[in-house]
Amino acid sequence: MNNLIEKVVLIQGKGQIEQLEKRRDVMQFEELFARIESPSSTSAALRLFNVSNEELAATYKPSPTES
Repeated sequence: MNNLIEKVVLIQGKGQIEQLEKRRDVMQFEELFARIESPSSTSAALRLFNVSNEELAATYKPSPTES
């Protein structure tokens, strides 16, 4: 009888751990999504595509395989 109770407790504990892990994953996703949608992230992404030729040229460095 005691062995059965231990098994039930283990199964319930495993289910609770799985639920906590799912909640943690959802929270991490929501946090990441909020950061992606933030105004600072949006403006940073837009800056990637709104660079002048001069700004882009200033960041260029040839790799060792290029002459």
